Amino acid sequence: MFEPFGGSGTTMLAAQRTGRLCRSAEIAPEYVDVAIKRFQQNFPEVPVTLQSTGQSFDAVSAARMAGEEVVQ
Repeated sequence: MFEPFGGSGTTMLAAQRTGRLCRSAEIAPEYVDVAIKRFQQNFPEVPVTLQSTGQSFDAVSAARMAGEEVVQ
């Protein structure tokens, strides 16, 4: 399924729970972070990576906190 307004990730979580593939888009970085953190809390065994670079969410988050530019 495609979720063009990802928000806090509820649709993404429901898709994972029901065995469906979900592609989600969200333009607000703060909501992206919330959605990913929620996903990781519910599914810690599933890796979360930035598709364009292959970096983990933790690596991207750490780079942003250090003031580094994150390539998307």
